[in-house]
Amino acid sequence: MTAVPKGVVAVDDRLGDLGEILMAEGYQVVDLAGDLNQVDAVITSGLSQNTMGIQTTSTKAPILNGAGRSPAEILAELQRRLKGR
Repeated sequence: MTAVPKGVVAVDDRLGDLGEILMAEGYQVVDLAGDLNQVDAVITSGLSQNTMGIQTTSTKAPILNGAGRSPAEILAELQRRLKGR
């Protein structure tokens, strides 16, 4: 029997081992370059943020900035943002 993931999360590959940590916690991790309409949350490295201040996204999923944060901090925010979805 296959376990149901806690959620589908797009993760910027510049965040190192975060994807592996999230998978170990039960999340399905996909590439940030994929279809963001199919994810429950997006975690960026901060480098992928728009520097012009124009907020155009192709997803309604919450976007978390992982820059300068520990995996534990990111995981806690992810859990908080996905709670009750």
